Amino acid sequence: MRRIVPFVVYLGLLDFSLATAVPSVDGRCSKPFRVQFFGDVYISDKYPAPIDSLFSGVSQLLKSADYNIVNLEGVISKHAERAFPNMPFSLKMNPNTAAVLKKQGVSHVTRANNHSMDFGLVGLLDTNAALSDNDIKWTGVGNTVVEAMSPMMIERDGFKLGILAFTTTLPKEAWASSTSPGVAYPTPERLRESIKSLKKQVDYVIVTFHWGEERSRTVRPHQVSLAEIAIMAGADSVVGHHAHVAQNIVKSAEKWIFYGLGNFVFTSRSPHADVGLAARYEFCPSQKKSQIYQIAEVNGIALDTLNTRNNFTTKPITLSNLLKKAKSYFTDELFDSEMVFKEE
Repeated sequence: MRRIVPFVVYLGLLDFSLATAVPSVDGRCSKPFRVQFFGDVYISDKYPAPIDSLFSGVSQLLKSADYNIVNLEGVISKHAERAFPNMPFSLKMNPNTAAVLKKQGVSHVTRANNHSMDFGLVGLLDTNAALSDNDIKWTGVGNTVVEAMSPMMIERDGFKLGILAFTTTLPKEAWASSTSPGVAYPTPERLRESIKSLKKQVDYVIVTFHWGEERSRTVRPHQVSLAEIAIMAGADSVVGHHAHVAQNIVKSAEKWIFYGLGNFVFTSRSPHADVGLAARYEFCPSQKKSQIYQIAEVNGIALDTLNTRNNFTTKPITLSNLLKKAKSYFTDELFDSEMVFKEE
């Protein structure tokens, strides 16, 4: 009999308990510092309804964290000329998308993906401006590969969290080089060096990858290889997306790897995007003089992302509904963990 990840319900949200809490003096973490990662966000510039409505089902979830990070899948621009007309899709969002994301509590975005350069340099710069105007930080793209690999930093009371973003997806023409703009592509050497450098500057490193095969829950060998390189180089956790469906969660060297968060808010009618995930990191004030904060818990949150079912409103999934809506995830052994179901 295979093992199944536990589910713990907090305030009506479904959480996977993926680590043992580090207790404070009274046995509880009284002042947690919470950071949440979500999967792909794309809101078509042709979507007819007010785009705030897309987040109505997760507004409380977003408010529950100090910082929320999403993968911004596409550009925020009015520019119409496609950079890669032979590619099947070019993703463009309304100019007010950044303002809506900020209003909903999104503080940071990763942009190392296969759609950040869909409208060339103009689309890249327009997106930079829209995010900057709304005080949303980003990583994963740049005018050169060095700039694209520059990390995002989140600081709290002297504690520093560093975030890197890479993509292995095509087209290759979108990859940044020493002389051309684009997205960060992770060669093994580049990945190791960037993590080791960042590790010297921060207390905790999370590496995100846009990788894998779309619509597939199967983790590919290149994902496993890059995740292991990242962990061995000093990353404290790995978060992935791109497949638009949730993928496996595993532990390596006591570090959690979320291979695929799936979608978060994505205006498509794909029948495959049925369950998404969020990765929640909680840090507690440390009792050690040498530390300010220490990792307390790493949790997951299950999300209903099937738009034909939820009417384009992503929502957390309760345990009973998850069993009804996503039975295939259990037969496919999605979560390879030593834990068992638990509901509180």
